[in-house]
Amino acid sequence: MLEDEGERDRRDFPGARTLGPALGDGRLSGPPTPNTPTTPTPGAGQAFSYDPPAVEAAARRTAMGLSNPEYCHPDNLEDLKAEIPHLAAKGDRFLLQMKISTLIKMESNYIKRASQDKGRSIEETLAKNQDAVAASPIPVAAGFDDRNGSLHPARFLPGPICSAQELWLQARRVWGSSGPPPVAAFDLASIGLAGHITAKGFAALQDPGSSSLSLRLFDVANVTTKVEASKRITLSASSDSMEVGDSLKEASTLYSFQQALRAVRELARFTMPWNHSFAALEGFLVCNSYMARDLGNTNSHAIGVLAKFCDHIFELNASRWRASKHFLDINELGSTWATWLASRGGPISQRAGSAAHQAAAAGSGQSSGQKAAKPAKPKAATPASGGQAAGRAQGAGGAQAAARAAAAAVPDDICQRFNKNKCPNAATGNCTTAAGLALRHVCNYITGPNTKCLQPHMRILNH
Repeated sequence: MLEDEGERDRRDFPGARTLGPALGDGRLSGPPTPNTPTTPTPGAGQAFSYDPPAVEAAARRTAMGLSNPEYCHPDNLEDLKAEIPHLAAKGDRFLLQMKISTLIKMESNYIKRASQDKGRSIEETLAKNQDAVAASPIPVAAGFDDRNGSLHPARFLPGPICSAQELWLQARRVWGSSGPPPVAAFDLASIGLAGHITAKGFAALQDPGSSSLSLRLFDVANVTTKVEASKRITLSASSDSMEVGDSLKEASTLYSFQQALRAVRELARFTMPWNHSFAALEGFLVCNSYMARDLGNTNSHAIGVLAKFCDHIFELNASRWRASKHFLDINELGSTWATWLASRGGPISQRAGSAAHQAAAAGSGQSSGQKAAKPAKPKAATPASGGQAAGRAQGAGGAQAAARAAAAAVPDDICQRFNKNKCPNAATGNCTTAAGLALRHVCNYITGPNTKCLQPHMRILNH
């Protein structure tokens, strides 16, 4: 009994606050005092629950403003929120427990900071935000994501500000040598690319290490092709088989090429937002006007060269992904283009010593594959009138003078068909005459008595 009485006298005894004054005989009696909380203490098997509306209601009942005019009265809380809108989100409990003067001062300080931020330049604001990003990492909670209706909030985090190459390498460490299982359920119709991608294109692009990615898989003209896979035809029972390539064709116009490359970039944005290799390739081609300086006009031959170059870059980036290396950025693409085009008979302007080679090949005395006119033999005089004889003599002398001028002229190594937009070698620039003379694809427009334009464009399109 004495031990029970001792336990009741302790200050941390849960029921001590609800007990009445002790009687003389040591027994406790009497009802709880009016100030005793009526909320029961959770006991065994009783869970504690937090009800925000109930807490706010209790805060209104116990607000200091009921008895102290320096605090806001609960009946005037909505009017106070209208005066301090930036603090209204902190909750009723906060506003009722702070003095009105303190709340007004906090609101004033907030407005001053906002005015200072507006006075800063955009550059200062961006730099400040960047520092805040490094100092305030965002915690990411665990959750689930089905890539459709239930998306994890981490998908909507602000974009990374590291280098594109570092982003590429971090994705390589996450996904390994191959990407996620490919799907074809992306909403490409919303951006105007419905029906631009074949099934092979969906599968090849979603594997960053795939070497089968080709621009032909993204040409809208190939989507409707029924037979995409290669066929095998047996000639006879004892003979070997012959491979027949697939029916996919290269882009033939600049518009179809641009649309195919755009489809590659946009599908990569849907599937791999961290992969900027395709945007780098497109940016390189746009900055160089789709290599018009090297390829001349954008005919079907030039477009075919560009499409093959894109396939070459796709393969190089895939091998770099497998080797955990950086993708080709816009600076590396320039040297890659020069090397790739020169190895395939690139423009004559990129060959070393081309002028000396052309001068040596010009020793035959022929001009653009055309034989020099032979001097006309003088014919025996026949009886005729004086006027006819003089006319024939004058014509013979003019022909001989023209023949001598043609024989003494320096051979012209400029392709005439190129300047008429009729040269079949305009895409590669590897053009020669039947005699082996290398021809240049430059403009032959005459700008002076002994000068020509010599720019890498066609005369018929620029003069």
